[in-house]
Amino acid sequence: MRKSIGIRHGWVRGALGAIVAFVGASNAWADDNVNSAKAVYALTNEATGNRLAVFARDGRGMLTPAGFVPTGGLGTGENTQNQGGLAFSDDRRFIYAVNPGDNTITVFSVTRRGPVPVQQIESGGQLPNSLAVRDNLLYVLNAGSVAGGVDNIAGFRIGRRGALSPIPNSSRPLSAPATGAAQVAFSRDGNVLIVTERLTNRITTFTLDKSGVAGTPQPMTSAGATPFGFKVNRDGFLIISDAAGGANGLSAASSYAVNDHGTLSVISGSVPTLQTAACWVAVTENGRYAYTGNAGSGTITGFAVGGQGTLTRIDGNGGTVTTGGAAAAPTEMAILENRVLYVLNRGSGGIGVFWIQNDGTLVPMQNLEGVLPETFGDGLLAN
Repeated sequence: MRKSIGIRHGWVRGALGAIVAFVGASNAWADDNVNSAKAVYALTNEATGNRLAVFARDGRGMLTPAGFVPTGGLGTGENTQNQGGLAFSDDRRFIYAVNPGDNTITVFSVTRRGPVPVQQIESGGQLPNSLAVRDNLLYVLNAGSVAGGVDNIAGFRIGRRGALSPIPNSSRPLSAPATGAAQVAFSRDGNVLIVTERLTNRITTFTLDKSGVAGTPQPMTSAGATPFGFKVNRDGFLIISDAAGGANGLSAASSYAVNDHGTLSVISGSVPTLQTAACWVAVTENGRYAYTGNAGSGTITGFAVGGQGTLTRIDGNGGTVTTGGAAAAPTEMAILENRVLYVLNRGSGGIGVFWIQNDGTLVPMQNLEGVLPETFGDGLLAN
């Protein structure tokens, strides 16, 4: 059942009050060089009330904390082992956020005064942890087995004002009831949905019919152990982190071609990062470079992506840059205009900012610490 903002008056009053406090607490939105179109977003994932954290950015990509807006839902207060808990609409006028603690999704409208919550809707499963958006479709990945249920995907249509409507009969199981579901995303052409399964070491795909309804699951064995986060680059190549169960120094990254019927072909199979727990992936908009966030070693590994989708480590030892040591636990990443990489350092409750050089190497520019709850912040978007 949809939870309408119009019905939940108490929540609306609380959210609007928080927005007023959010704007009043910072003059970032009033700065001529910083507005709501130039911001970085993350989720707090707090069990007492999930919030969207907003960081205003200047023209160089540097960040200023600008406050929090309640989602109206609940987080888990735990590491949900996922990528993609936040997503933009294609036109970036709306932000979609998971609330894994109460099995809902919140829709935010991005306004000149900051993000405003406009809808909260049930996710079609338990423990939603990842979102995929393409045109007027949104699919959510529910890691329900963690909460005693089953893992599944569920589809929604996006209306003209960003609101979500469930697609009838769009819920689909994964390759097993309990898969360690980590992320869902669309292929480059939007005809295939891709899901990574950590516990089964599988990548499961679904082809979509003309009405946007997913077909039956098509699982394949991953080229590397513990497939986790991933991105599809502009050439359509799928680049996945292989966390290797967190084993010391054994994580990797793999690349695949996505075929017309949803099957995958391995291009570079399990290229070592030489680091630990490579779980999250970011790719530059031009498709030339990919990065893994290595939570276990506190590093980021960079890869050059060849014209045929091949992966080559930028640095011999795999540690392209250090994010603050293992205690920082780099997780989600977001890239702005091929030139700035943002990383959520879950262990320190911080966000790091790095310049991307022409050769793909990274230069540290800013490190904000203690601006998010430690250990369980989630999702990262840059605009």
